[in-house]
Amino acid sequence: MTFQELNEKLRDLQKFRLSKDRISREVVKEIDDYGSQGDSGIAYEIYPTSDPEVFIKLTINTDSYGDEEFVGGIEFVQKITKEVTTWKS
Repeated sequence: MTFQELNEKLRDLQKFRLSKDRISREVVKEIDDYGSQGDSGIAYEIYPTSDPEVFIKLTINTDSYGDEEFVGGIEFVQKITKEVTTWKS
């Protein structure tokens, strides 16, 4: 993946987020009803790149009302697969 390809993807974040490319969205902190001033909701969105080993992770924040979303951070991440053992009776 070249810098030109990365810049093309990140040039218009709104268009990028509205694309059908999103792999996952994980809400970490949700604002129900009205939060206190300074509170914000947090979600992570994962998007693919042309490199199958590299993904773009956007940190999405909301205002204290939980209404207005904005990009709070951008990271380049790799996929990690974890084995989970559960027990049932």
